[in-house]
Amino acid sequence: MNAPAQRPDTAVDLTRIDTAQTRLATTAQGCRTDDEALRIFLSAYQHASKHTLRAYAKETLRFLLWLRFNQPGDRLLPKVTAKTVTDYLDFVMHGGTIPPSYL
Repeated sequence: MNAPAQRPDTAVDLTRIDTAQTRLATTAQGCRTDDEALRIFLSAYQHASKHTLRAYAKETLRFLLWLRFNQPGDRLLPKVTAKTVTDYLDFVMHGGTIPPSYL
């Protein structure tokens, strides 16, 4: 009898997330608002598949929501540091959620 098939590794590629979040923060430096920075960042992926673009939009919005929940204020993206990204990755990797009352 054959052994059951193993599921492929579904680990998150933290390097890609870290790079994308850092690129988003860098894009934000010249923008008036975080929302403007988000639109510009996502426009760089306009030629990607619709699935990739949708995933990036979802994750960047999730990152921005997390920033706003943890650091209330305006223009948060230009203030992102390596520690901010690490804290966010910890939040994601440990199944963190934003309270529904905040949404």
